[in-house]
Amino acid sequence: MYAGATFEAANVWPDRKDISISEMILGGNLFLGVDTFFGPLYLAYGRAEHTDEGTISLYLGKIF
Repeated sequence: MYAGATFEAANVWPDRKDISISEMILGGNLFLGVDTFFGPLYLAYGRAEHTDEGTISLYLGKIF
């Protein structure tokens, strides 16, 4: 069995000169995984700043 977490910081700006670390949007995931006959199976929950909703993901197989 696997357990883990990710952390992300990103944003999109129309012009390169507008890029600012203070305007980054933060997000992350928590996940659990197990080895199966078909490969690893992961169940993840993710969330980002400024949103009222999260995401649930199910992955089967190797993640690149």
